[in-house]
Amino acid sequence: MSESSVGQLQLTVEMAGARIAEHELVGVTGNKKTLGSWSIQGALLLKRCADDYNVWTANITVPLNKWIRYRYFIGVLDEKTQTVQLRRWEVGE
Repeated sequence: MSESSVGQLQLTVEMAGARIAEHELVGVTGNKKTLGSWSIQGALLLKRCADDYNVWTANITVPLNKWIRYRYFIGVLDEKTQTVQLRRWEVGE
């Protein structure tokens, strides 16, 4: 894949109504390497917005003109092992 066939994407997720504890995180995994190739440990972890507790963001480089399949999850980072533990999958409406 050439450098010209990738693009930068800003991913913004609003988790309105979702109950996310302070120690939990939002992640996204999918069918691309930059999304972890469906592995929770390789998933993109979003950062909570300081202005709005329900908004999470991340920047990611993805291939252009390709199907991207992904799924959001709620997890927690084990500080001792630095592994992400899946709590639950989020479903879209």
